[in-house]
Amino acid sequence: VVKARRLVASKLIEANKSKSRFLSTMSHEIRTPLNAVIAISNILIMDDPKEKQLKNLKTLKYSSKHLLHLINDILDYNKLISGNLELDHSTFDLIKSVKHTVTSMSFNANEKDLKLNLILDENVPQLVKGDSHRLAQVLTNLVNNAIKFTPSGQIDIKLKQQESQEGKAKIYFEVTDTGIGIEESKLEMIFDRFTQAESDTTKKFGGTGLGLAICKKIINLHNSDIEVKSEVGIGTTFSFALEYDLVEQKIDKPTSQDFSEFELPHAKILIVDDNEINLMVLKQFLDRWKVKYDDARNGQEALDKIKANKYDLVLLDLQMPVKDGFTVALEVRTMDEAYYQQIPLIALSASVSADITDRVIQAGMNDYLCKPFEPEVLFQKLKWYCGKNSLVTTS
Repeated sequence: VVKARRLVASKLIEANKSKSRFLSTMSHEIRTPLNAVIAISNILIMDDPKEKQLKNLKTLKYSSKHLLHLINDILDYNKLISGNLELDHSTFDLIKSVKHTVTSMSFNANEKDLKLNLILDENVPQLVKGDSHRLAQVLTNLVNNAIKFTPSGQIDIKLKQQESQEGKAKIYFEVTDTGIGIEESKLEMIFDRFTQAESDTTKKFGGTGLGLAICKKIINLHNSDIEVKSEVGIGTTFSFALEYDLVEQKIDKPTSQDFSEFELPHAKILIVDDNEINLMVLKQFLDRWKVKYDDARNGQEALDKIKANKYDLVLLDLQMPVKDGFTVALEVRTMDEAYYQQIPLIALSASVSADITDRVIQAGMNDYLCKPFEPEVLFQKLKWYCGKNSLVTTS
């Protein structure tokens, strides 16, 4: 009996590993072309298109990001039910993060002539420690749901500080819509996976039925819970409270928020990717920002160029022929010269496997950029790593 149980347990472990590998591979294969669609949409939008073209491009960008959102829901729910999702604990600007999240959904709200109101209590702290990505994910799901089920009216996103003590603050979040509402008898089931309040909801409004289930599990990871109040024909309110560590220092505000004006003419970068479309997209952004660069199509070519040149930064794809990004990073960090210990290595990958961040750090890389990425994110990382201390000697 003991042997049989061990055998079953062993098979379950192997089955879970196989499922994770499959999901990681599928994620990479789907997200790679999505990276190109979203990035090229951004590039075309930056080219000052005509008004009609701009509307079409914004629709294209929104639709591709919506597809990405659905893919992320499926992958994240798998992590949550397998216990592989861990919360980050990094310093972030709470107010800026929430504003950015709400702004990113304004296009969809405008399409339905809905007002999207962000109401911030004056006591809400700016700098906190926590998981900004998971907060954005919860708010995105809740606001997107509100937009989906609200034919007319408005959606209010409210933040206020409930209490503050011993370097911690409990922040109360509320998302209220003037939508179709939910029957009281259906309120409990809406947080079940693959379940929506009515059987024909998916046909009418679309969706995977995972959004609210993911919200609940993420909030539960914060040792909290989500509440819902609703009245049919009047609207719905979702609310939850999260506790964050307070951070004292102030954030230095950049002089310009327009990343299209960013220039680094003295920086030199190596971009390493075996995908020609990915290379084309990266080069177009770097050309706009007047960044000098070389490129490599595989890990060995990247190592050869790193040995022969001095770079301020290397953008390093992880899945490549000959030698992958992890191998390249490990070999660079074992080289004798101090320069090879200092050069910033930023991983590029469409993979969202649970251990990807740990593997990147263990390989000696400085940072990780997940595809598809927003140009603002790439811009900020280049500005941080290249703008402060250039490793390249210029005459």
